Amino acid sequence: MITSYLRLALVLVAIAATLLLGNNAQASSKYPRGSVHKTSTQTIIAATKNPGSVVAVASGGIALWTGPSNAKTSNNAYASSSLETIETTYQLKATGFGFSIPSTATVTGIQVDIESREGLPGTQIQESVVKLVVGGSVRGLNRAGCYLTTEDTYCQHGWTLDTWGLTLTPSDVNSSNFGAVVSYFAMTDDTVYVDHIRMTVYYED
Repeated sequence: MITSYLRLALVLVAIAATLLLGNNAQASSKYPRGSVHKTSTQTIIAATKNPGSVVAVASGGIALWTGPSNAKTSNNAYASSSLETIETTYQLKATGFGFSIPSTATVTGIQVDIESREGLPGTQIQESVVKLVVGGSVRGLNRAGCYLTTEDTYCQHGWTLDTWGLTLTPSDVNSSNFGAVVSYFAMTDDTVYVDHIRMTVYYED
């Protein structure tokens, strides 16, 4: 009788041990040793603004701009520059976006959208320089690359996780002299029209 109880006890112990090991195996499979787990997720926030100022800067080329401040909003009133063959425009500098990113935030990316077109068909005009302005100085990677068409089209430069090769702080992007510059290059005689420059700051907080 005692032997029967002993055998039963051993069987119960074995079953309990099997269940315990099984539960531990499932936990290890779900959370492998050495892995990092997030208990919460951060959301990337986007803030989009128009510039308070757009001016022509005598840098990057020789072709002058007419009505540079027209590029502050999308309204079919254009900043324009007439270029001759193998000629580059002055830079258009857009600043004064009026961002108010929290001081505790981490800036994850900058996006600059430029609405523009060319006067004649045939992709005769392309962007030459698209860079950021930080602390009043032109800095960062050159994101130029769009060829223009005769239709008003926004060309996107940068995105959610692109800081253009820079480490940017909320103080940088909130500054009145933070912004972007753009210039254009023509293969043949043509006119470039810029309707709008807008900027988006992406951040986590």
